Amino acid sequence: MKRIAMAMVAVLLMVTMLVTASADNFVNSVAQVGKPELQGNPEVSQGIFLVLTPYAERASLPDAGATMEEAYAALKGADSLADINAELASAADALGVTVDDLVVSDLFDLSLIYSTGGFVLDEATLAEYMPITITLKADLLDRFVGLLHYKDGKFVAVENAKVENGNLVFTVDSLSPFAIIVGKEGTTPGTSEPESPDTGDMMPWGIAAVMALAALTCVLFIRREEAAE
Repeated sequence: MKRIAMAMVAVLLMVTMLVTASADNFVNSVAQVGKPELQGNPEVSQGIFLVLTPYAERASLPDAGATMEEAYAALKGADSLADINAELASAADALGVTVDDLVVSDLFDLSLIYSTGGFVLDEATLAEYMPITITLKADLLDRFVGLLHYKDGKFVAVENAKVENGNLVFTVDSLSPFAIIVGKEGTTPGTSEPESPDTGDMMPWGIAAVMALAALTCVLFIRREEAAE
């Protein structure tokens, strides 16, 4: 019986890890699956270049990625991304996307550097080139809900962010980490219903299948143990 109990505990732990992973707020570049790409000429002025640094390459930033880590932790720790910014919740509602269906497709940093040495501009110099309009190519923009900008320790909504000709276009007056927020797979912002039938609180089919298999494995294991006894 002890072996049976241990087996069931192991199965429970496995399923718990799968369920936890499925609740992750991140779906793309944080997991190093693709990354946004700047469109157009990155040279905003002679010798001054706009640079995009994805989360996976954050160690290359002047602060070794500390600010990116802060932004990541804030997003990761949120029960709902709508808790991060009230305007995001309003934007989702206007697009017919429930707040529980919001995820981060990309987390990245934007900065201006001198072409020689790659030194990041200090705030005083940076202000000379602001505001700046950014055009990005990114995955999942067909499910775009909003863009958040992490500055002064909190996320603010970039209200002018919009998808044009398949690219994300926005204008900002400061640079630091940004997070692209989209609807989960199966949602289509701009419609009142998801593409797939509403399953209420039903868990994703993949997890349900794993749990069913785990239960069957336990039953077979118990029967074999009982037959051996």
